[in-house]
Amino acid sequence: MSADSTFSQHIINISNTAKKLTGWILRTFHTRERTCMLTLWKALVLPRLEYCCQLWSPYKKGDIVKLEALQRSFTSKIWDSQHMDYWERLRHLRLYSLQRRRERYLVIYVWKTLETLVPDVGLQINHHPRKGRLCYIRRTQATTQRVATVVHNSFTRNGARLFNAVPKAIRELTGVSTDSFKYQLDKWLASVPDEPPTPGYPSTGSNSLACHHTTREAELPGHSGGPP
Repeated sequence: MSADSTFSQHIINISNTAKKLTGWILRTFHTRERTCMLTLWKALVLPRLEYCCQLWSPYKKGDIVKLEALQRSFTSKIWDSQHMDYWERLRHLRLYSLQRRRERYLVIYVWKTLETLVPDVGLQINHHPRKGRLCYIRRTQATTQRVATVVHNSFTRNGARLFNAVPKAIRELTGVSTDSFKYQLDKWLASVPDEPPTPGYPSTGSNSLACHHTTREAELPGHSGGPP
């Protein structure tokens, strides 16, 4: 985190590291075959782009686009998908956008917190008789708009919103393995359009899962097609 309470500099740093790695991959390996390219991407680049992303996941569109451009550029080199635009490539290669991957990790981490598999960072739960298990999102009085923005997009707020957006049947899963939860989550995600913000592409509104919500946030009172 930088002195201004954002992770913009961190995002710049990991973007530069990822660019160097992808450049090395493309210089070293002459093949552009799908299996090899995706294996190299997932093994060498994605870990650098996603380590601890539950904490620093960007909310500024510019930062989201900056990171997404890395996967967009790399996948455009794959032989059998060069003629497709980025949104089509994601579907063809069965990839999540980087934005969707980060939000998926946030949902999983919130669930693991509720299942006491990881330390609790202050999430508050309500068992609604109709809507099921929900995270409370406490309203706070921030001293400035900048502080309010930072708080609004912190893990406990953003993670809670995303978890609440997941269907009740998935939120209610308890006492199961993490792999079982991921399996059910991925089945649902397969039905949710994944069209991240990309320059030159038609606007489809926000790509965030929170905008595909199936339930309202719980609050405590008083508190296709485009260029490659």
